[in-house]
Amino acid sequence: MHPEQLIVTQGTIEALNLALRALTRPGDVVAVESPAYFSLLFTLKVLGLRVVEIPTDPVSGISVDALELATRDSAIKAVILVPNFSNPLGALMPDAAKEKVADMLAERGIPLIEDDVYGEFYYGRQRPRPIKAFDRSGNVLYCASLTKDVAPGLRIGWIDPGRYRNQVEVQKYLSTHSTPTLNQAVLARFLESGAYPRHMRRLRRAIASQMQGLLQGLTQHFPADVQYTAPQGGFALWLVFPQGFDSLVLHQQARQEGIGLAPGPLFSPRGGYRHCVRLSCAAAWTPEQHARLLRLSQLVWQQYRSD
Repeated sequence: MHPEQLIVTQGTIEALNLALRALTRPGDVVAVESPAYFSLLFTLKVLGLRVVEIPTDPVSGISVDALELATRDSAIKAVILVPNFSNPLGALMPDAAKEKVADMLAERGIPLIEDDVYGEFYYGRQRPRPIKAFDRSGNVLYCASLTKDVAPGLRIGWIDPGRYRNQVEVQKYLSTHSTPTLNQAVLARFLESGAYPRHMRRLRRAIASQMQGLLQGLTQHFPADVQYTAPQGGFALWLVFPQGFDSLVLHQQARQEGIGLAPGPLFSPRGGYRHCVRLSCAAAWTPEQHARLLRLSQLVWQQYRSD
């Protein structure tokens, strides 16, 4: 990936919008992971695009076999993936799966839009490679940003559009034309100072510790039949309750008490996953956070007893 190939955007959301506008028209079909981040689903709805949900594993990511089956004809115009610590599952695709998907979609002429906004938030020793690392033909449009790890308010992201550069440049010109140069200069100075690696080491340790606190709290206070998989990075934790549990009811009750969570139906265009909940470990793990989790567990147990 070369700097001159990048188009600077106002965050990852604009990068995704540019890619989608360049590749699709209203009524086209795109494939996404299922469950998928609700901001992406809202974007697809606004653009008038139809969505095919591909089953996704909380450990290994999207089902490559299901994606292979879904893309055998020309119905799907683009595929959107978050291979590194997807939101809401926190899944991490193995390198072999990334390479297979990159090659398969290139052979079929289906562009792949990759959102790697969470790639820097790994808990282990090595950053996972993006699918773009396996792109041999420019078929992957790589989107990322500094909004989650450095400066959310500055809204600086980028897209490497590969062989679709001309189409994406047109869309950038038609939408925001350019990205504020002052914001870019501020972040460029920060990156040049050498502070970014130190900052990220501290931030990764903090996020990993916060996730550990959340996991321990779940073990202590939640019913034993609630399923979840400890992610290897990112902010999200996906809880799967027994069928019949109503995450919308839990969300309403929790909101009244100032407790944040995202109910499962937000992550599906068909309103599925009603028995699922996404929690976030983005906030510092404090006694107040633990108290909120304890109160949330009490609301969960209350719904268990009423069933």
